[in-house]
Amino acid sequence: MAKENKTFDFKPLPQIKQAIVEQTVADDNSLSKVTAFVPSTIIEKMKDWGHWEGMTQIEIINEALSQYFKDKDVKPRPEKVRNRKKVGRKPKIK
Repeated sequence: MAKENKTFDFKPLPQIKQAIVEQTVADDNSLSKVTAFVPSTIIEKMKDWGHWEGMTQIEIINEALSQYFKDKDVKPRPEKVRNRKKVGRKPKIK
């Protein structure tokens, strides 16, 4: 028996909204990605709420953060702190 040559038709990936969590203060058009550990009970509530209200998780997070900071008087960080190098893992030294 000879092996069959199979060909595959690849379809383009669907366009998905990029899940960006936090909008930076410095520029209204720039966005930042933030990763946070959140209790699973809160995540499940958010998913349930989003399902019934027709909202995405990022829309819920943005709305919640906007409401939280709505009545807060937030002082900007000092320029020295704001311009620090990006925090993250240190590169491995070989």
